[in-house]
Amino acid sequence: EDDFQVTETENTSKVLKDGYTPSENITLRGEPLSIPPLIQFQPCPLIFYRDRWGDVDAFRFLWFRMPFHLPEVTVTDEGTRNRPIGSQENVMMRNVADMSCLVWNGEAIPGGYVTRAWAFSTLSGYRILAVMSESDNDKKISIHLRGDNAN
Repeated sequence: EDDFQVTETENTSKVLKDGYTPSENITLRGEPLSIPPLIQFQPCPLIFYRDRWGDVDAFRFLWFRMPFHLPEVTVTDEGTRNRPIGSQENVMMRNVADMSCLVWNGEAIPGGYVTRAWAFSTLSGYRILAVMSESDNDKKISIHLRGDNAN
């Protein structure tokens, strides 16, 4: 007989009174695992439906229709000092970002230039779009984020 086979007789039931089903807590021992936040992201299928380069027109269409906008985030090298460059977290995050990056030449915008664009989809089906821009005056690099869910 299979060890994982569930058998019941006609008179017994796994459900007790008031619809309560008994359960047990199981603990699996192992080493702690750090999971980076980008692990739940994947390339947005609405942008990367055709090939790995992505559709710039589809990106632009979604970008201007995303209801939620975050303030721009200025990019600095402060955050990379605490983490080794070759750490597993950095490699995983870089792979997800590389797969979700559009391949294009960039685009001029008022006061600067957009150099890169990313289109992510979360495991729950929400979309997050990001562009990296560089200003003309002070060469400040910033990231702009838009999405279809406020959470």
